[in-house]
Amino acid sequence: MKNFKKIICMLMVCTLFMASAATMGVYATTGSIGLTINGKVVKLDQPPISENGRTLVPLRVIFESLGAQVQWDNATQTITGTRGNTTIKLTVGSKIATVNGKQITLDVPAKVINGRTLVPARFVAENLGAVVEWDSKNRMVKVISQGTVVSMVDVEKSEEYIGTYLVLTELMTESISIYSTAFSMLIYGFDVSGQIEELKTINKEIKDEFESMEAVVGFTKSRAYMRESLTYYDLVLTHTEEFIKAMPSDDESKLLNSLENITFYINKLTGSFEKAMDSFIEEVETFESITQ
Repeated sequence: MKNFKKIICMLMVCTLFMASAATMGVYATTGSIGLTINGKVVKLDQPPISENGRTLVPLRVIFESLGAQVQWDNATQTITGTRGNTTIKLTVGSKIATVNGKQITLDVPAKVINGRTLVPARFVAENLGAVVEWDSKNRMVKVISQGTVVSMVDVEKSEEYIGTYLVLTELMTESISIYSTAFSMLIYGFDVSGQIEELKTINKEIKDEFESMEAVVGFTKSRAYMRESLTYYDLVLTHTEEFIKAMPSDDESKLLNSLENITFYINKLTGSFEKAMDSFIEEVETFESITQ
């Protein structure tokens, strides 16, 4: 039992500090994905693919449609795209890319499919000043150059979205803080089932309010990561309830499994929430730059 208590303490520390990196599973979705650039459907002999939540598109289409010149070095399998003062370099199979010499780690690398080189659409587009939207209903990647975005942005709706998103972020942050306190009390033997029920209610209210927000152009990433965060929070609370139910039995294996699940999903939640905030800041900056 002493060893088990040590394990609990270690997991508690991991949980309360909430590790900042989320480990994202690698997957590839099936089904055809379409591509539009500035509202026009692009016909491709090699359709885009989705991997690890990122969409890859044929390199020349994305670079040249956004006014960049592209070069292919067959010896090093390196793609170089240049537009004005911006130079982007990617190497097939490598997650390290550069923008004006600055190294950036990609979620997925460029790769060759059926003799065609595909590159991460969002990475390339956003570094060339464009916006990428994902139409999940029609499975369509929509790339919009900055000049076109200006005419599509609804300033009033965007400002309303920003205000509501900030409020929900504050509520989410406060809720996570309350959970951390409740969990530390739980570890020391206090009954926190009432607090967990209250947090479930708060989380549902946040989720309902979030889902009722109207999606607006230019805020796709922050929206997707916030939705992901809320899903992970549901799982954190669910596994916490399982831990509470398992405690009276003194079943060490069951308790340990519940704690591992709690820690795993808190790490997922933390990673997604950080990405939601980072994406939101980037999108607000883009919104401000194109509406000034």
